[in-house]
Amino acid sequence: MSKKDDKLIELFRKITYLHFLTDYSSIDFQYPPIFIWDEFNNERFTKIKKNLSSGNYLLYAHFPFCQSKCKFCRLFSLAVNKKQLYREYTDFLIEELRLYTETINISSLVHIYLGGGTPTLFPLDIFFESLHKCIQINPMAQINVESTPESLNYQKIKSFKKWGVNRLLIGLQSLDARVLRLINRPQQKSHFIKNYYFAKEIGIPVINLELVAGLPGQTLKSFLNDLNTIIKMKPESIHIYRYLNTPATIFYQENYRQSPKELQVQKEMMEEGKRMLRESNYFYQGDDYCLDNKSNSRNQAIARPDYFSSLKALGTIGLGLSAIGSLSLNNGYLLKTVNTMDYEKYKENLRRKKFPMAKIFLRNREDKIRDFVIKCYRYGVLKREGRKKYKIRLRPAIDYLKRQGKIKIQEQDKNIKIIFSPDNDIIHSKIFYSPKVLKKCQQILEEQYPEITSAYLDSLDF
Repeated sequence: MSKKDDKLIELFRKITYLHFLTDYSSIDFQYPPIFIWDEFNNERFTKIKKNLSSGNYLLYAHFPFCQSKCKFCRLFSLAVNKKQLYREYTDFLIEELRLYTETINISSLVHIYLGGGTPTLFPLDIFFESLHKCIQINPMAQINVESTPESLNYQKIKSFKKWGVNRLLIGLQSLDARVLRLINRPQQKSHFIKNYYFAKEIGIPVINLELVAGLPGQTLKSFLNDLNTIIKMKPESIHIYRYLNTPATIFYQENYRQSPKELQVQKEMMEEGKRMLRESNYFYQGDDYCLDNKSNSRNQAIARPDYFSSLKALGTIGLGLSAIGSLSLNNGYLLKTVNTMDYEKYKENLRRKKFPMAKIFLRNREDKIRDFVIKCYRYGVLKREGRKKYKIRLRPAIDYLKRQGKIKIQEQDKNIKIIFSPDNDIIHSKIFYSPKVLKKCQQILEEQYPEITSAYLDSLDF
């Protein structure tokens, strides 16, 4: 590896760490990274919004409050257990939605995702009722609701069915009572099983169950036992993901660091878990493993994370604290938006009939291509038809990864398939950043975060 490559890796490590500090969403998905976006300016936005495209959109609503904060959680959420606040926040979400419907001619919503936090603590009946009054919802739309086992009950699940929810995500994380205590997770296995079968009985078409691999106190045996338990229940999809010990988690803040042995066990959990899923008739699709149930193709389609893409959405409307959106402009640009994480600022803006955005970024066509490739990198495989679609500006990135031994290229006639190594995917995905974006990242690191040095990252075991 050359000295030039060494310098790039050092820069990528710093950018990745700054991601962990400043972006509480899907860390390796945001391109360009949020820390280089422009501060929101209402005057500039007023000019931009005149060019927003009309058509179909996706909707993401963020419900950032939980009854307690899980120690492994790296996403933006707040521990608040007040029903009055849950109702107040829901009303503000509806106000924000109305601002969008007054600004953009939205033909219909083709995908709806309620995430958190814990959305199922909130009065979702009120939210869904207003949603249906404000906007037309495509009858083929995938409607997702995230939940935790302890926040569900029969009446809530019955209500979801009434409002057309066709994908219920239950964040188990673990079924091991000892692990649950360590991660500050107030749930019981019996409660989960009861609510799972309630959802089956009521007729929620797709249930997605989530497990985390590599939690403190978790063993390979306990993780595989949990996975074996839920495989036997035959949910339509299962999501397993690695615990990331980032500075945003309580574990990290309490000085917990994963030892080399723990990291090795975590790797074995992921590898063995994926093998078990494949052998149990689950196929990999996006982030999830979906049950190959040919007898119900409709449910199989809804279970797929990319199901909504066939419905051709122009962008995503992001509602709520820290929510990220993508709005299409008539000139082909995409306006990336992120809302404030300050609840008082959020409320004040909406009371004044102003969007509660904190930052925006106008993404051009080249950024869109790079974002697509970065997403493909995360999933391990990039398929493109024809050599011409490898834009010349991506050639240096491909050559770099070949030198690193991170890719394998298979050529058959005019079709090309690139296979990426999964090692260091979060760090190496930065090779697809444009020179302009890398330069801005480096400038911000030097001017605003001089303390993030290579030696500092080594001391964090990052």
